[in-house]
Amino acid sequence: MVKDSRADILDFIKRKGPVLPVQVSKEISTDILMAGAILSELVSSKKIIISNTKKGGSPFYYLPGQEHRLQEIAQFLSGKEKEAYDMIKAEKVIRDKDAEPWQRVALRSINDFASPLSVTMDKETEIFWKWYLLSNEEAGVYIKQIIAPQVEVKEEIKEKAVEEAPKEVVMPQVIKKEETKIEEKKKEIFVEKKEKKEEVKEKREIKKREKTIKKEESKINEIDFYNSLKHYFASRNMKVYEEKIIKKNKEINFVAEVPSQIGLLKYFVKCKNKKSISDADLSLAFGEGQQKKIPVLFLSNGKLSKKAIKYIEDNLKGQLAFKKINE
Repeated sequence: MVKDSRADILDFIKRKGPVLPVQVSKEISTDILMAGAILSELVSSKKIIISNTKKGGSPFYYLPGQEHRLQEIAQFLSGKEKEAYDMIKAEKVIRDKDAEPWQRVALRSINDFASPLSVTMDKETEIFWKWYLLSNEEAGVYIKQIIAPQVEVKEEIKEKAVEEAPKEVVMPQVIKKEETKIEEKKKEIFVEKKEKKEEVKEKREIKKREKTIKKEESKINEIDFYNSLKHYFASRNMKVYEEKIIKKNKEINFVAEVPSQIGLLKYFVKCKNKKSISDADLSLAFGEGQQKKIPVLFLSNGKLSKKAIKYIEDNLKGQLAFKKINE
């Protein structure tokens, strides 16, 4: 039955393109948990690929060779990520250091559509972002267009300015007035440039301080979340055998033994630093537990959504337990 289901799922994705677990469950007439478990198995065997782009917390699944169809799910990107998507699609290649801070962050989070390239120039390495369907050779052409013209245009303008310098005979009084005007103009330009530089420097310093503060807050949150988990395990005499960080400060997987009236029971422990836990989160965690053939304990500092509570009641009673780490 599982083998037939796999074949049906592969055929469905071939026809449909990127799909969600809920669509797969309807196609093969099973619950979302079983569909999620089979999809996880197909990802592990590299027969399908899981996307970074999500809808309601659930990723899409697609076949190797269907990368061009990922554009069909770009509508589910968030505001800034969608702006970055439109930008990389239009420009094809973006120089990382020329991008604004929010653009650099967004480009790093849409790895379904933006691929990083390291380019070494004059012993210095820079990062460029290319449209994911662009080959490295094609990207190289765009990179040359971004870098080379800047030098050539400057030289051309400089030479042209020398060649076209007017040769006029001017009376001394007129020359003096013109020189005075030029000097005054130079002073104005100098002051404007200085003020602009100071303004840019001040903005950079503010951004740098904000970035440092966010980084420190992230470190504190990370330590607090991890320490909360360790305290939870210790206070309940749980013994941890495996630990794997899935997403720093966001998601950690453990395999641990939990004391019970009939002895120690082994659990797959999914831990998420998230305000609201959805039914999709539970479904994916249950699928991972099924792969390990052990029950699931879901720990979080957040709360279950209404759909998630109903989902446990209807589908996961006795198979998945949810606990808040701070209770």
